[in-house]
Amino acid sequence: MRLTFLRYWLPLIAYMLLIVVVSSLEMPPTPEVDWEHIDKVYHLLEYAVLGFLAFRAFRWQLFQKWESSALVVLVTMLFCVAFGITDEIHQRFVEMREASIADLGADSLGAAIGIGFALIGRRMWGKRK
Repeated sequence: MRLTFLRYWLPLIAYMLLIVVVSSLEMPPTPEVDWEHIDKVYHLLEYAVLGFLAFRAFRWQLFQKWESSALVVLVTMLFCVAFGITDEIHQRFVEMREASIADLGADSLGAAIGIGFALIGRRMWGKRK
């Protein structure tokens, strides 16, 4: 049980805490890129990692007996979107930050991409029993 927590849940929880900390900053550290919508790319990448880690945790821990990944994908997607909503609400209360539907869209797309990579990895490296 402890090894399972360390392997699957600790990375997800630590990453979620990192997102909350970065979302709490007035001006998060980001590379200087002269493109108006670069923040959407950051959101997409941030939530792709979240989607990957969440799928991994949900699939290998909670739903290991399920043959179909469809329900795991749905649960993971709902989890990531819910976390994205809470993140955007949180940013609304941070000075110099704002909540944005477009950011939530980028978060959701990123989560879907991360879940897709997790599914590809699952197929490439085999199903874990």
